[in-house]
Amino acid sequence: MYAAALIDHHPLLRLGLTRILSGIPSIREVRSYEPAQIDAERMRSTSGMPVEILLFGQSADAQYDQVLLERMVELIEPRQILVLSDGLMGGGPVHERICGRVRKSASAEVIEAAVRLIMAGGSCFPVDVNPQRGTSATQSAAGEPGAMAVWAVTDSDGASEIMSASARDLRITPRQFEILVLRAQGLSLKETARTLGISEATVKAHASAMFRRLNVSNQLEAVKLAMDQGIRLTDAVVHLPR
Repeated sequence: MYAAALIDHHPLLRLGLTRILSGIPSIREVRSYEPAQIDAERMRSTSGMPVEILLFGQSADAQYDQVLLERMVELIEPRQILVLSDGLMGGGPVHERICGRVRKSASAEVIEAAVRLIMAGGSCFPVDVNPQRGTSATQSAAGEPGAMAVWAVTDSDGASEIMSASARDLRITPRQFEILVLRAQGLSLKETARTLGISEATVKAHASAMFRRLNVSNQLEAVKLAMDQGIRLTDAVVHLPR
């Protein structure tokens, strides 16, 4: 059993994150912090449980975020960090313990899936797509030990074979697998549709068909099923339209 911690300026977001973390069986204790109230005394825990993961809410001030993150690591020593970002995924604080970045606007299911993935030893670095160029700014974990990234490319035969093999393992179509990867990494329906060059209605149709094929009810169950079968969605390659 582990403790999880979260820090963000917005009380409603902290409340929502607390509920998400409390629903994960391996997390026994959830500690919620307001950035303005950080000090050594307030951070002291009576349980003595190690902090497995810290959910760090990014603000608009990059320098402040960097200082705050380093202070949090010093005080509570989280084993892993998931950064919650506003808007695009680029930039933000850096630290060797960061194992993922997810948008604050992501659904509860996506955030929970990211937390579970990181706690299982994976990492979650979504891509951001530049709609004007049709290419991606890949948020890779270059230089971070053992970290992985989701790569979006316009053409790669080897990558296509890997993606197709993963889809076959799950007994879903390559397109359904692409949608599973992008949605699991925090992209909205609209962003997924734009990334793949298809309509939102088509994304929904593919997702519904995928859920039926996997015999699951929602995205979170689909991600968990993939993880249980040893398929690491963060290794997947998504092909963008030319």
